[in-house]
Amino acid sequence: MPRIPESELERLKAEISLLRLIEGQGHALQKRGKDWVMRCVFHEDATASLVVTESKNLYHCFGCNAAGSVIDWVMKTQGVSLPHAVQILKLGAPLEGERVGVGRSQVRHLPSLVAAPDAADAATDTATQQALLRQVVESYAANLKASPEALAYLAARGLNHPELIDHFQLGYANKSLTYRLPPTHTQGGKAIRAQLQALGVLRESGHEHLNGCLVVPVVDLDRQVLQLYGRRIVAKSKLLPGQSPHLNLSRPLQGVFNEAALIASKEIILCEGLIDAMTFWCAGYRNVIATLGAGNFTADHWQALKHHGTRRVLIAYDRDDAGNAAADKLAPELMAAGIECFRVLFPKGMDANEYAQKVQPAAKSLGLVLQQAQWLGKGKPAQVVSVVTEATPAPPKPKPAAKEKASVPTPAPAPAPAPTPAPAEPPSLAAVPAPAPIVALPPLPSASFRPCWGMRNCPPRRFTRKSRS
Repeated sequence: MPRIPESELERLKAEISLLRLIEGQGHALQKRGKDWVMRCVFHEDATASLVVTESKNLYHCFGCNAAGSVIDWVMKTQGVSLPHAVQILKLGAPLEGERVGVGRSQVRHLPSLVAAPDAADAATDTATQQALLRQVVESYAANLKASPEALAYLAARGLNHPELIDHFQLGYANKSLTYRLPPTHTQGGKAIRAQLQALGVLRESGHEHLNGCLVVPVVDLDRQVLQLYGRRIVAKSKLLPGQSPHLNLSRPLQGVFNEAALIASKEIILCEGLIDAMTFWCAGYRNVIATLGAGNFTADHWQALKHHGTRRVLIAYDRDDAGNAAADKLAPELMAAGIECFRVLFPKGMDANEYAQKVQPAAKSLGLVLQQAQWLGKGKPAQVVSVVTEATPAPPKPKPAAKEKASVPTPAPAPAPAPTPAPAEPPSLAAVPAPAPIVALPPLPSASFRPCWGMRNCPPRRFTRKSRS
C-alpha cells in the first residue's frame, strides 16, 4: 500500500470525533468539567483514569499513560495496523466494544466478503465466481471514491468525466480487500481465500494481485465480470526493475471492453489499451473498444465484431513499434473479413492519452486524427451507415437564407470524387465552438456515412453554426 499522506492522517484526526467513536463502542463516559472520563480499557482500572478531551480530540490515561488520537485509539483497541485503522475510519465501519489487547485482532471490522456455501464446488461454479467477483469490484469501487491519490491519478491522465467512474465501475486496489476477509484460521476464511486465488484476485502469498492499481473491470453485455485490468498509479520512474505498470488477472483474456458501443455504431475506434479507450470516451467518442495490450486482439473481439455487424474499424493503436506491428498484422485480417480499416496516426511514440493531454482540447485534437486516419484498403471505402439511437433527434437543417454562410468545411478530396453529403449531415469539428458531451465521429476522406451519435442514454447533441466573416 502506498505511504499514507500526512495530510490524510491529519484530516481523519480532525474530522472524526473520538468521543462519538468511543460511545459507539458502548463505553460509558461521565462529564467532568470540559472533559469526559471513563475506566481505561488498556489496564485493570478501578477508577476512571482515562480522560477524553473533546476540544483536542485526544485521550490520555493517568494510570498507564496510554494516549493518542482517534487513529491511535482504533489501532490499540482493535489490534490493527495503521493502514487498517485508516481504512476502518475512512469507510465508517463499526468497532468492537470489548478490549482486544495489543496483539493483532482476528476480527475483521469491514463488511466481509461472502464465501460460497459449498467451497468444494466454488472453483468451478460460474454463479459463485461471478458473485465473488462482483463483491471484489464493489470493494475496489468504494476504495477509489475514498482515495485521493487514485482520484488524482485519473485527473492527471485527463480522465475526469463525471460519469466515467460509475459507468465503467472503476476501482482501486489498496490492500484493504484482505481486511474484509474472515480470519485465516477459520474454515470460511480458508475457503474464500482459495476461491480468490483461483480467480487470480489473490496471489499464492495471500496478497492482492492488483495492489496499487487503478482497476477497470471488463464485463459482457450481461454485466458479467470477465477480467480485471490493473494500471499501477505510481510513476513509471518509481517502478521496480522488471515491474510492469499493466496487470491482468492470471486467467485467460476474455471479453471486449465497452462492447455496448458495437450495438450503437457500425464504425468502431479500436484502442490498444483501456486508458486510451477511456480517453476517447471522456472526449465524447463513445463508439470505442479496446484490447488488453498490443497483439491481444482475441477470439472474443472477432466474435463481437461479426455478431454486431461492424463495417469499419479505426485502429488507434500506439504509434510505437509494438503498436505498429500489431496494427499491420490485424488490418489485413479485418479487411479479409470484409471490415474496412483505417489507421489513426498519432505523433511518433505517442498513444491516444498522451496526445490528448498534450494537444488541447482533447475532443478537437482526437477528432482531427480520426478525420485524417489513413485508409488501408484499395480503391475507395464503401459507405457505412451507423445505427442512430431513437433517443437522438436528427441535427437541425440550416435555414435557406443562411445556407451559404453556414456551409460545412469538408475534408481534403480523395483521388475519386466524394459523394455529396446528405442535407442533414452535421458540421465537422472545425465548426464546433466547444467540446460537447457527445462528439460525433468526423467524416473520413473519401467516405460518406451517417455517424453514430452515442449510446441511448447520452444527451442529444446541439450544434451552433458559425457564420464566416
